[in-house]
Amino acid sequence: MRHLTHDLLRGFALFLGLFALANLGLSAVRGAGYDASIWWIDLRGLPGPAASLFCLGFGLALVHRAVCPLGGGVRLQRFRRAALWVLAVWLLVNALVVWRLHLMPGNGVTLGLPVPLSLVTAALVAALNVWPVGAPEGTSRPVRSRPCAAAAVLVGCLAAALLSPLAQMTAFGETDYRRPADAIVVYGCRAYADGRPSQALADRVHTACELYHQGLAPCIVMSGGPGDGDIHETQAMKDYAVSLGVPPGAILRDTVGLDTRATAANLPKVLADQGIASGHADAVLLAVSHDYHLPRAKLTLEREGFIAYTVPAEIRRGLPSKPYLMVRETAAWWVYWGRS
Repeated sequence: MRHLTHDLLRGFALFLGLFALANLGLSAVRGAGYDASIWWIDLRGLPGPAASLFCLGFGLALVHRAVCPLGGGVRLQRFRRAALWVLAVWLLVNALVVWRLHLMPGNGVTLGLPVPLSLVTAALVAALNVWPVGAPEGTSRPVRSRPCAAAAVLVGCLAAALLSPLAQMTAFGETDYRRPADAIVVYGCRAYADGRPSQALADRVHTACELYHQGLAPCIVMSGGPGDGDIHETQAMKDYAVSLGVPPGAILRDTVGLDTRATAANLPKVLADQGIASGHADAVLLAVSHDYHLPRAKLTLEREGFIAYTVPAEIRRGLPSKPYLMVRETAAWWVYWGRS
């Protein structure tokens, strides 16, 4: 069991290292845009080239620790250990910053979970450094020669890839980042044939109206597709928002927001037509949806050049289908990441 745990941990290192290197490569090829590495480490305090260099070093150290725990000679192993300790400390600092934002009054950040995801990642990276990589106790064989070790590493890597979006939904998706913005964006959901919003849609609109009444943004963008009947989702959303006291003139409709990507692609024109922002970089958005959907929503909005802060919809009634929706969203996040 001890050997299996170590190999699964190596699989986690392999996934994280490959993910870091892949994001770095995509950023280099496609230029400015959203860097999905923000999900596990925040390097925004560093200048661009320095952040890229750190990310490269961390990625290579993680992959080397996973693939060649005993290889490379003494100097390379010492460099790798130093890089991983720096990474663990950096992640710990990220976690402390999140806690500080949460505890500071009036900052608008409310954690969904008491433990930031960066703290869990820091603990796993530290475990990679303190776990012995020599011969297992009671044997004379090196770890890398044990049968099935490679399979266990691969299983650990695949498990980390599946759990990563779920961790984002739980840790990031449930965190409330509300703050002043240029506009509030609400993602559509089912509207019944008689024009009533479904409970999920009502929860999203209700949360957006709360943000509006707090004075955090001057307008709300309702984005969605056709409803079950003749009444469009966005019309049902607007009618419900008006019933909650939002002036009709403060509500914008994106009637072709058929999915998450379409909403992000349509927003520049919707906002520009209202003179809200002259360009993507000028617009700060509050994105409102259910927690499981927010990681993908943020990814697409920031790939379009917006500055997006997410606010999870308050679920005022149970959502029995949430486990299924989270599983579906796991696949959707990776598809969107690959397409971006």
